[in-house]
Amino acid sequence: MIETFLIDKYTSSENNFNYTSTFIVSLILAIGTAYLAFICNKGPNKPRQLLFTLFAFLFNGVYLLYFFVFHVMLGYKCGGNLMKPKKSKK
Repeated sequence: MIETFLIDKYTSSENNFNYTSTFIVSLILAIGTAYLAFICNKGPNKPRQLLFTLFAFLFNGVYLLYFFVFHVMLGYKCGGNLMKPKKSKK
């Protein structure tokens, strides 16, 4: 997603669009998706967790679609505590 805005910025003749705010929003979305992948793929296989995190950061739209289909629609559980409510200690 980030590369789309950068390509459009350097190939477009009109500079009326604020690319800074678009880049910041894209970066926040990429970091959020990477965090989602990092938490959801917790387990003993650390290289797999890092690979999924890197993939989610670089291709956040594809990973969010994957996450929605497999974890939300089909109901597969995440490896981390992402979807589970935290228990309060008394």
